Amino acid sequence: MQATVILDSGCFMPLNDDKQTYTEMGYFGSSSSVSDIRVLADGDEVKQPEKMNLKMNPKKKCKIEVRHVKANGKTKKDGVTRSTTFHDELLHLRDLYGRDMHLDPSKFDCVIRFESGHFSGALLKPRLFKEHKKQADGRYEFPPDGKTKMIKKPIAHNVWVQFKLKRGEAIELARDGEVFWSSKDSGAQFRLDIEIIADNTTTQKFYRVALQEDQDSYWLPNQGDPPPSCPNPPCRPGST
Repeated sequence: MQATVILDSGCFMPLNDDKQTYTEMGYFGSSSSVSDIRVLADGDEVKQPEKMNLKMNPKKKCKIEVRHVKANGKTKKDGVTRSTTFHDELLHLRDLYGRDMHLDPSKFDCVIRFESGHFSGALLKPRLFKEHKKQADGRYEFPPDGKTKMIKKPIAHNVWVQFKLKRGEAIELARDGEVFWSSKDSGAQFRLDIEIIADNTTTQKFYRVALQEDQDSYWLPNQGDPPPSCPNPPCRPGST
C-alpha cells in the first residue's frame, strides 16, 4: 500500500549533527474550526469520532512521531530520503531577507519527526510576499504603500512524505511517545493519505513568531495558507 503524509506547511529544523538521519519540522496547529489531521483511505475521508489535533494540552509543547511500523512491531529507522530536486523546490528565507534566519524551537506548538520516508515537493508555483510592519499597538500589518516581493521560481506549497507499506506494516502517529492513531484502523487497502493542515491563521506564526530575530518588519505570503520553508540550512539530511 502507498501511504503519503501531506504537509500543508512547516519549518524544517536545522540538523543537530552531520550523522543525523531523521528530519524534524516545527508546526503550528490550525484554528478550532478545522481538524489538524485529516485521513483518506482509498480516496474517501475516514470520519473520526472527534477532531484530530496535533496538540492536546494548550500549555504544553508536543512531539509528534510519524512511524513506519514493520510487521514485527518495530519502527523503521533507516533514515529519510528526498527527491533530487526537493531542496531546490523549498522556499529559503534568504530569498526574502538576503540571509538565513534562525528559528526559535520553543515557539512551535509541536515538532514532527520522521525517522523514514521519501520527501518531495508538491504544488509548485511562484508566490508573492508582502512586508508587514510593526504598528504602535504591536501588531504587524501591510501598509498601503508597503513593499512586495515576488518569488518567481516555483516553490513547494506542500511537502509529500511517501511510504511503501508491505503486508502487516502500518503508519502510526504518536504524541509524546503514546500512539494516538494507526493506519490499521483506517480500512485502507491500496492508498492512504494523511493531511497535516495549516490554515490561514498560522501564517504569521510560521513567518514571524517562529523566528528568533526581533524585527520591525517581516515578509509574509500574500494570502492563503503558508508554504513550507527552510529558514536556516542545512535543514534536512543530505541537504546544503
